Parts: sequence; C-alpha cells; structure tokens
Amino acid sequence: VDFYKSAKKHGIKGYTFNANEDINNKWKFLGLAYIMFPCTSLMFIRGVEGGSDIILWLFLVVWGTDIGGMIVGKTFGGPKLAPIISPKKTWSGLLGGVLVSMLVGLICSIMFKGSATFFIILSGILAVIEQISDLLEYHPKLFGKLENFFSLRFLLIL
Repeated sequence: VDFYKSAKKHGIKGYTFNANEDINNKWKFLGLAYIMFPCTSLMFIRGVEGGSDIILWLFLVVWGTDIGGMIVGKTFGGPKLAPIISPKKTWSGLLGGVLVSMLVGLICSIMFKGSATFFIILSGILAVIEQISDLLEYHPKLFGKLENFFSLRFLLIL
C-alpha cells in the first residue's frame, strides 16, 4: 500500500493503488501454502515404512467421511451443523460421516493387520478434524475472496 502511494507522490507513472490486488496476492500466498503443506506432508509420510498404507487409509477415511456424511445427512436431515457457514451440513451428516470413517478404520485394521481399536478411534478423530477443515474451507468462498478454493482439494489427489 505504501509503495503505491509513494510512487504516486514521486510522480512515477504506471503505478496505481489497487487494494484488491494486495488482497488477491495474500490469497495467492495462502493458496500456495494450502497446497504445499499437504503435498509436503504426503511426501514425508510416503517416505516412512508403511507410508503407502497410511496414505491409503487417510484418503479412505476422508472419502468415507464425506460420502457417509452426505448420504446420512440427505437421508435423515435434522438440525444444521453451521447454517451460516455451510447451510447443507447437518448434525446427522456429521455423525454418519464419523460412523462410516470408523467402519473404514475397522476394515483398514483387517487389511493392514493392525489394532482394530487403534484404527477405529483414530479414524473417528480424523473424521471430526476433516469436518472442521471442511467448515474452515467455506470461509473464503463464503465471503467471495477465492472463487475456486475447493478445486485445490482435487490438485492434492493428482
């Protein structure tokens, strides 16, 4: 902001003050961090022993939470979880998503020959964290700051 005012004051042509440009640059930086942190984390996890299995479990739990939450929420409805932030999310959808993720945890414990209790509890905790992150993702879109914020999630899969 000060750079633009200083340029204008000293008669440097070609510079105009644009507050929206500064806001857009901040959102671009946030978007870069939003992409880099999970990608770096996945590369780190992939490098440890059993990393592929951990990543598969993470994706299955997240997908199970989203799909289970959507199906249960649409089927049973009920009170809204956060009506201002996400008008379609319901408490029943949250519960359904957590239960489906715990089922995924049970199946993964069999697939990976691990402790069922460990996988079920950790999957349930991860489901709640995933739902909270979903709600936090709505914030930029809610205020119209970043139109394609949700498409960033699909970049992580590629």
